Formats: sequence, C-alpha cells, structure tokens
Amino acid sequence: MWKMSRAEMVIVAILALLAVAAGVLRIASRQHWGKGSISLVRDEAAVAKIDLNAAPWWEIAWLPGIGEAKAKAVVLHREQHGPFQQIDDLAEVPGFGAATVERLRQYIVLGDGAAPEDQLATPAPK
Repeated sequence: MWKMSRAEMVIVAILALLAVAAGVLRIASRQHWGKGSISLVRDEAAVAKIDLNAAPWWEIAWLPGIGEAKAKAVVLHREQHGPFQQIDDLAEVPGFGAATVERLRQYIVLGDGAAPEDQLATPAPK
C-alpha cells in the first residue's frame, strides 16, 4: 500500500482547497452575485466633524476633496503657526482658498488643540 508523506498531504490539501474555491467562484458567477446596483445615501447629520486643531493628517484627508498632500499641509501650518483661531484661517494654508474653506466649513470645528484623550481625562472645573 502506498503511503503519502507529510509534504504530499499538504500539496493534496492545497489542490483540494483550490478546486473548491474554483467551484464556488463558478457558481457565484452563474448566480450573478455582487452584480446588483447599490444606492448609497449620505446622511450629512451623521458625519462627524473634524477638529482641525487636534486631528492628525489622515483624519483631515477624509474631508471631501482633501487628499494626503493638503491634509499634511494643514498639519504643518498648525505646527508652524499654532492652532487655528477661526475657520477662515484655513485659507492661509497653501492649496486652500476661500471657496474650499466654505465647502469644508460644515465638516470642521476648531477645538483647543488637545487630543481627544486629553479632553476626556481633564477633570471638570469646580
């Protein structure tokens, strides 16, 4: 009787898994899974506002029309000039104009620059 080595058993198991995966993909393609349309509705009230004085660049990059480069420019400006005093100060950042500031106004807030963890840990004044 023929006995398989451990390496041969692993190869047979991998081939069996590949065969099963190919079968599932073939069935899925016949059933048209994932081919329906999806309608997404953006709920503006559910969008959290981003604190320009505390958010890291990757959170700022989530803002509509803002990518990595502009988000990093916001953080660099904040580090060099201190926290933003008013939302209109965002227009001082290279790549941002008045129109961009107006478009983003509904998505941003200006906190005191403390990280959210710091804000939670601060005891309330007596």
